[in-house]
Amino acid sequence: MNQHPECKGMATTLTATVIRFPELHLLQVGDSRAYLLRGKTLQALTEDHTLVRKMVNEGVLSPEEALTHPKRHVIINALGISPEQKFDYRQIVLRPSDQVLLCSDGLYDEVPESEIRDVLLDHSPKEAIQRLVSAANAAGGKDNISITLAVLDDKVMAGTRRFDTEPDVKSSKKSPLKWLAVLLCLLILAGGAWYLGRSTEMGKRARNFIYSSLGMGSPHDTGQKKSAGAP
Repeated sequence: MNQHPECKGMATTLTATVIRFPELHLLQVGDSRAYLLRGKTLQALTEDHTLVRKMVNEGVLSPEEALTHPKRHVIINALGISPEQKFDYRQIVLRPSDQVLLCSDGLYDEVPESEIRDVLLDHSPKEAIQRLVSAANAAGGKDNISITLAVLDDKVMAGTRRFDTEPDVKSSKKSPLKWLAVLLCLLILAGGAWYLGRSTEMGKRARNFIYSSLGMGSPHDTGQKKSAGAP
């Protein structure tokens, strides 16, 4: 930040998974989500780090009230807010044909989970993503729409099986890079980057800074925005 003072006060949500079949390792901070589609059931794997989610957990709000609460988008945890970062982590055992969806609130705020499930069930991965982005835009498209989808078919499973016989905990400590067979990672902010003041120009700078710092080249979205001027 000393080299990029214009980025002071910025933060990002992060939802990342590492698939090493049959295991999925999930790391999350913020309000981007991970979903698992197994059979015909769509299940949320993450819990939003938002004020209203905290209020629901404390019994102050009902889940139904949280959906329309004026502060439903207030984030209480994000990457960059505090030097002592807190993450949610969980490990899941996958099955063949499972689908893992990562998305920003630009999708789930506009498209009901029942519709997300039906689209994933009825279409190929590429077409499903296109249809979900179109559905979110048609419903209002008020925020950045970022989507990453992994389908556990034979090809993916073969490419992510572990090649060592060491126990999980030991191998992860000795060689964490072995986990990176498949990495699905979202660095999502409003408009590609999230600035505490919701500044579009600052959001662009934050996204560029994040990608350049990680040596990832030019940034690009996994999803689409309704228009270049969309908030």
